[in-house]
Formats: sequence, C-alpha cells, structure tokens
Amino acid sequence: MPPQANDPTISLLLPAEPESVRAARQVLRRFAEEVGADAVAVALAVSEAVTNAVEHAYADGEGEIVVRALTNDVLHVSVLDYGQGFEPKATPGRSHLGLPLIGHFADSVDVATAHGGVAIEMRFARGA
Repeated sequence: MPPQANDPTISLLLPAEPESVRAARQVLRRFAEEVGADAVAVALAVSEAVTNAVEHAYADGEGEIVVRALTNDVLHVSVLDYGQGFEPKATPGRSHLGLPLIGHFADSVDVATAHGGVAIEMRFARGA
C-alpha cells in the first residue's frame, strides 16, 4: 500500500558522528510508539544501522546520514549514507554483527548501494 497524504513521516539529517546514534534511536523509538510498531525493535535496528554508517561510511569521518520513516500498513525506516559503500561479507578480525542484528529486529531488511553509499531499508509491523 503506498503512503497516504495523512500518514505520519519523519526525516532526520544527522552528522556521521557517534552522538547521532543516540539521537536517531530516541526519535525513532518515540515515532514507533506513536504509530504502533515495536519501539524496542525499531530503536535497536536503527541504532545498528546508524552505527554502521558512523563507523564505516566515511573514511575521513565527515559526512551525513539520512534517516527516514513513513507508515502505511507497516513502518518503513531507511538509513542512508553517501559514503564509500561496503560489501556485506565477513572481514577477518571484524565481528560484523550489525546487519544480522538488524535482520533479527526488523520484519524485513534490504541493503543496497545507492549514490555511492549504502541504503538500509527496514520494515516493521504495526499493531505490535
């Protein structure tokens, strides 16, 4: 079902720095509560997605992260960066638990490279 004009939406533009993880988590947790999604699951998945962008997107640590959420029959949350991108496979010595955790908390997840960066699209059931 496509979004309707009266469906709640939110959009954040955050610097790629550790403080942005907390900010995104708090805002999206409240938003999830308002729209009837599992606020804990949303908060944890968003934390992981934003943390991935903060830690991996920009080699020089300078850049922005876009977090968007909209609702229709489900809550859609996207976390985008315009950094260096990545290949979602294990690197020796790195744990790479972020994407599996996001997959655990979200009902579905898609990861794609976009505009030279990464887009993580998550969906969460409403009415939880």
